[in-house]
Amino acid sequence: MGCKSFSFKWWWYGQVEDLHNACAKELHELEEKEKKKGHDLYTQKENLPHGWVSVAYNSLTEYSEASLESKKKKKKQSILGPYNCLWESPEHVAIRCRYNGKIFQRRFSYIPQIVGVLGGILGIVSFILQLINII
Repeated sequence: MGCKSFSFKWWWYGQVEDLHNACAKELHELEEKEKKKGHDLYTQKENLPHGWVSVAYNSLTEYSEASLESKKKKKKQSILGPYNCLWESPEHVAIRCRYNGKIFQRRFSYIPQIVGVLGGILGIVSFILQLINII
């Protein structure tokens, strides 16, 4: 088994990956309920429930405008957003806000541990530097 090089971004996301997955699952369940009612990607805005907007349709227009403006940038844009949702609604926003709060709390809870580790590392480095000065 190979050892993967450490990446702060990978570690930071890994701390809340389960919350991202739970949020995506809850959002997809909400959309599945709407799909059972007969609404899909091509449903007109007038036929969607109040407050529902097609994310895919809006992002396709943004994606085409962005690709025309900057041919040099090869950045991949997600058409359906980070959770691959077809629609945007007040229910979607409420679910994401609830999970964003949980994600913030979990990440905030790691700060004391990080400070303790950094303090320990600085203490060891300070001790080694003092030993070098004595010798």
